[in-house]
Amino acid sequence: AKSYAISVGATACSSTQWLAETAIRCVVPPGTGSAHAISLTVNGNWSSNATFTFDAPVMDSLLLYSGTSGGGHGMLGGRNFGTVDVGAEVLLGDTACQPTLWVSASSMSCVAAPGVGGNL
Repeated sequence: AKSYAISVGATACSSTQWLAETAIRCVVPPGTGSAHAISLTVNGNWSSNATFTFDAPVMDSLLLYSGTSGGGHGMLGGRNFGTVDVGAEVLLGDTACQPTLWVSASSMSCVAAPGVGGNL
């Protein structure tokens, strides 16, 4: 069995998964940021020759499908929403959508509570 540890900057991965001899999945906690060195230790051997970086998500559009006073279902368009669903949170003003569903790297679905969205 492989013994390994990964950190991004000074932050340890919150979960890891050994995928293959050439790939390990590392999930970093929210707020970790980017442009950090990645430290990897496998069976006591240390390596750090990569930098973790990413482009921040950008929302270009919000289409609400029902209600002019807010609430209902909506689709968010943009870029850099990721390549898989990682449980992103979308806020309309100060209120979180319930639920937020990842659709693609450029689209997310949002269900807003009644009364939310009229004055965004």
